[in-house]
Amino acid sequence: MCGGVLIAASACLGVFFLIVPFFAQANVLATNTAVLSFATILALYGALLLLLGRALHTGRWREPLRLPSPYLLLGAYFLALAVGQVVLIVNLVPAFLFPVWHILASLLLPLAILSFAARRLDACSTRSALAQFTWGGLVTIGSAFVLELALGGIVALLALLGLAVVLGQDTLGEIARALTQTPTDAGRAIELLFQHPVAAIIAGGAAFGLIVVLVPLMEELLKAAGVAILVARRVRAHFLPTRGNALLWGLAAGAGYAFSENMLNGQSALNDPNSFGGFWAGAMLLRAGTSLMHMLTTATVAAGWYEALAARRTMRLPLLLGAAALGHALWNSFALLLAGAMAARTTDTPFASVSTLLTGVAASLLGLLFVGSIFWLRALLQWARRHPNSISI
Repeated sequence: MCGGVLIAASACLGVFFLIVPFFAQANVLATNTAVLSFATILALYGALLLLLGRALHTGRWREPLRLPSPYLLLGAYFLALAVGQVVLIVNLVPAFLFPVWHILASLLLPLAILSFAARRLDACSTRSALAQFTWGGLVTIGSAFVLELALGGIVALLALLGLAVVLGQDTLGEIARALTQTPTDAGRAIELLFQHPVAAIIAGGAAFGLIVVLVPLMEELLKAAGVAILVARRVRAHFLPTRGNALLWGLAAGAGYAFSENMLNGQSALNDPNSFGGFWAGAMLLRAGTSLMHMLTTATVAAGWYEALAARRTMRLPLLLGAAALGHALWNSFALLLAGAMAARTTDTPFASVSTLLTGVAASLLGLLFVGSIFWLRALLQWARRHPNSISI
C-alpha cells in the first residue's frame, strides 16, 4: 500500500516536472531539480517497497547481493559530474537535462562504496540489503526531517529570542530577509551579526549545537535502527548473522541515506555562488566525502548493535555510537567552517581578510578526514573478518 501511494505521488511530480519550465518565471533549474529529486525518491523507494513486499510473500531475492564493479561505478560517477557540469555551462535546456545527471551523480558514488565493501564481506541476501537501503533512504530521511525540524525550531526560537534582545527587531528583520531571499545573501547576514559580537556568539552557538551535536547523534541512532531490528529478529530466531552481514547492512542503510541527502542537499550550488568551488561539480565532490562519512558511521553503529545483540557485549554499543557521532560531528564542523569562510569572503567583517586562509584550512581538514575515513573503512572490514571470539574494534 505504501509503495503504491509513493509511486502515484511520484507520477504527479513527474507531470509537474514536465510543465514547470513553461510556466515558472524564475529559478526554473533549481525548482525542476528539486521536483525530479523528490519524484525519484518516491518512485525508487515506492518500487522497492512493492518488490520487497512481493519478495517476502514469494520467498524470492534470497540470492547474495551482486553489484557492478566499484571501479565501473566510480568512472560512471565522474562521467555524470562532467556531463552535468557541461550541461550547466553550455545552458543546454538545463531544466530538463541537468536533473537527470544530478540524480545519477547522487547515486553512483554510494553504490561504488557499497560494491567495494560487498566484495570483501560475507554475502547477505539481496532482499535484506535492499530493505536496509530503503530504510536509510526513505524511513530515516523522513524521520530525521521531522525530528530535525522540531529540534531546529526549538533551537532557532531560543536563538531568535536572544538575538531579538541583543539586536532589536529591525536588525533581526533585515537578517531574516537576507537569509530568505533568493539567492541567499549570507554575506549581508554575517555582516549584521558581526556588528554585535554577542549576537554572533548566539547565532554561532545555536548553529554549532544543532549541526554538530544534536543532528549527528540523532541521525546515527536512526540510520542504524533498521540493522538493529534485523539483527534482533535473527537472534530471536537463533539464526545469527555474521559480522560481515551486519556491516554490509549498515553500509547499505548509509548508502540509501547518502543517496537521498545528496539529491536534496547537493543542489544548493545552483543558487549559491559562494558554494564550494562556486559550481555544482565542486559541491558534489564535497558530497562524496559526506556520502562516505554517512556510510561509515552507520556501519560503525551497526557493528555496535551486532556486538550488543549477537555477541552480548553491551557496552560496545555506546562506545561505537559515540565514535560514529564524533566522526559525524567532526565532518559537520569542518563543513560548517568551510561554508562560513566562503560566505565571509565578500563581507565587511574581521574574517573577510583571512577567509581564503580559513577556506584552505577547512578544505584541508575535510581532506584529512576523508583520508582517515579510508583507514576507518579498512578497520571495519578487518573487524568483520575476525573470528567472533577475538578482540573487536
